[in-house]
Amino acid sequence: MLPRKAKPDSVTFFSRAYPSANFAIIHGPRPIMIDSGFGSEALAMMDTIEAAGTHPRDLQCVANTHYHVDHVGGNAALQREHGVRIAAHRHDALMINAADPDACCATWLDQPVEQYQVNVYLQAGMVLETGTLAVQVLATPGHTLGHLSYLVEDGTLVAGDLFYEDDIATLVPFREGAGAIYRLIDTLHMLTDSPIEIKRVMSGHGPLITKPYEAIDRALARLDRWLLDPSKAAWHAMKRAAAYRLMVAGSQPRALLEAYLAGTFWLNDYAKYVFEIPADTLSAQLCDELLRSGAVREQGGVLASTAEVRDVPSAWLKSVPPVRAWKARL
Repeated sequence: MLPRKAKPDSVTFFSRAYPSANFAIIHGPRPIMIDSGFGSEALAMMDTIEAAGTHPRDLQCVANTHYHVDHVGGNAALQREHGVRIAAHRHDALMINAADPDACCATWLDQPVEQYQVNVYLQAGMVLETGTLAVQVLATPGHTLGHLSYLVEDGTLVAGDLFYEDDIATLVPFREGAGAIYRLIDTLHMLTDSPIEIKRVMSGHGPLITKPYEAIDRALARLDRWLLDPSKAAWHAMKRAAAYRLMVAGSQPRALLEAYLAGTFWLNDYAKYVFEIPADTLSAQLCDELLRSGAVREQGGVLASTAEVRDVPSAWLKSVPPVRAWKARL
C-alpha cells in the first residue's frame, strides 16, 4: 500500500520489503530523500515517491545514512534518469568517488550496486533545509564508521541501520574497526542524553518506532550481552549476511549455499579470526544455525529465506558490474 500524500511540512516513511531498506521523504519546496533502497527496485521506488507527491526531478538531494547496497542502490538510477544529487558522509564519499574496491562494503560482502557519484559531502552538525523543515545531520557511527542519522525539527529521527524496533544492525569489525561496538554504544547514549526529544524513529528496516527510548534501551541491553560474549555479535552478523544472500539470489540447494558461503571474504574472516576453524566447517554450522533460528526454511534440500522478500530479477543481477570494475570520478 502506498503512503498517503503528505502535507508540505511533514515526513513520509516508506516501508520496504527485503532486500531493500526503507526510505523517507522530508517534504518542503526543496524535498530531501533519505536513502534510495536496493538497486533492482529503483524504478518502483521512483514510482512510489511520485505517487506520494514528490517527483524525483524535484528532489534537492538523496542523503544517505550509510553506503550499504540496500540503502544506496537507487542512487545511480536517480542520477541517471533525473540528475539527482547524492549526499553522504565524507568518509563514504571519498571511497565511492575514488572507486575504492571496498566502497559500499560490496566486495567483501559480495553484493551488487551500480556505480554512482557523491556530489555533497556531509559532516556532523550540518543543517539541511527543505524550505519548511530544518534537518540536523548527526554522526551516528557503529554499524558503519560513516553512518549518519537525520533529526528533523518535528522530532523525527531518520536513523538508517542505527537500531530497529526489536533488533540492532550488524557490527562488522573487519570493515568498520575493532571498536565498532563501543562506537555504537556511545552513539545510543548520545541520543538518550540529547536535550532534543526524539518523538519517532524511521529505521532502515521494520516498522516506524513510536517509543524510541524503549527501543534504545533494548538495543543497549543486547550490546551489553555482546560485550560479555563477542561470538554473539559474530553469529548475528553472519546470519544476516547469509540470509541476505538468499534474499538477493533466491532459494538455493543447501550444498550450493554452503560452498558459496565458504568462498566469501566475510565468512573466511570470521572462520579465521573469530572461531579459528576451517571455512567449510563454519559454513555448515551457519546453515544449521539459520535453520534453528527460523531465518531460513528447508524443503527437499533447498534453503529459502523466511522473511518477506521482493524477488530480484536475475537479468538485473547479471547486468551490475562489480565495484572492482568502477572507474574513479574524482
